[in-house]
Amino acid sequence: MRPGKETLPVVGQRADIEVPDGDGLSTVYSTWVQDVQPPRVTVAAPTVETHPVRIPVDTPVTLRYRDDRGMFTLRGPVVALQAEPPLATIEAREVSRSQNRKYFRWEARFPVRLVRRAEAPAFTGFDSLPPNAWRWGETRDISAGGLLLELTSPLDRGDLVMIELDLPGQKVEAEGQVVRVTQEQLKPDGPVYTLAGIEFTRICQTDQDRIVGFIFREQARLRKEGRL
Repeated sequence: MRPGKETLPVVGQRADIEVPDGDGLSTVYSTWVQDVQPPRVTVAAPTVETHPVRIPVDTPVTLRYRDDRGMFTLRGPVVALQAEPPLATIEAREVSRSQNRKYFRWEARFPVRLVRRAEAPAFTGFDSLPPNAWRWGETRDISAGGLLLELTSPLDRGDLVMIELDLPGQKVEAEGQVVRVTQEQLKPDGPVYTLAGIEFTRICQTDQDRIVGFIFREQARLRKEGRL
């Protein structure tokens, strides 16, 4: 896809930049878009423990970002650096759209605990309920906009739920609404699973970014392994 205003990020947009380390390996950092002059995009130099990461000129990098248009992957070399404030300018040689939908879904299984809002009218936080108040399930896929949940207890379309999702090394909290429900039985004498599509109705930007960051890191890992 030709780089242009309709596909490039906008100033102030959060992005993830993948920088090669050598020997076929790479590291993904979080960054922010500082300026856009098609086909060039300037981003804040990523930092590690407050120290900027210097990306040499001519280094081929990959920039990933998402918004209402979809999820995009931009590839191109670093063509200029600025020391203060530390910035890196990338010349977009190729831009591809991963999905037209607003949020990219990633197949992954993580434990989830949730409670229906109707069953916890006095809910004030995820530590305010006794253990037996929670239902437990597992994700089939996740995105920054919602998830597909597998559980053995029933849910109904339209249910409002509070969710706590366990990502590797971090927890994500959100409120959501069940937008679709199906039943699945893998064996004739096996349990009947509820598959609930849940759309987030309230989630903080930090938790949303954690989900997106996890998906980007998984994509980078699978590419290194030649599986994507």
